[in-house]
Amino acid sequence: MNAIHVHLLLNHIPVLGAVFGLFILLLGMGIKNKTLIYTAWGVFLLVAVVSLPVYFSGEQAEELAEQLPEVVYAHLEAHEHWGTYALLSADLLGGLALVSLIVDLKCKTCGWLRVLVVLMALVTAALMAQTAYSGGLIRHPEIHRSIGTDMNQL
Repeated sequence: MNAIHVHLLLNHIPVLGAVFGLFILLLGMGIKNKTLIYTAWGVFLLVAVVSLPVYFSGEQAEELAEQLPEVVYAHLEAHEHWGTYALLSADLLGGLALVSLIVDLKCKTCGWLRVLVVLMALVTAALMAQTAYSGGLIRHPEIHRSIGTDMNQL
């Protein structure tokens, strides 16, 4: 198993985790269910942890992908750019989730912290989606066709 395998195997976890974690958190807050809220925070911690090997396997995966004739270098660079922001966002979200868990066990009037986690989860989900999209552009020509881009012009 090489870096491309690791990158492709794990990259869906942070993307989907950010979205599903946000949904679980909003549901838990909506129905005032601490178990769902704590589950969402656990999902955000998982997103933060798994984002690390995804990001750090990306550099070696990029080096291997650059050798493929149909890969556009600009797409690799864009994906790396968005991946950096997604990693930072995911790790900040994971840190906020951990702090929220610790604080929530001791503070009964700290609902503002949950709102902060929701906002950070929205940012993280958006950055993960953009990173996934830019990664898809690297090897999925059907995306180019759907947005009207001619691969030969890139």
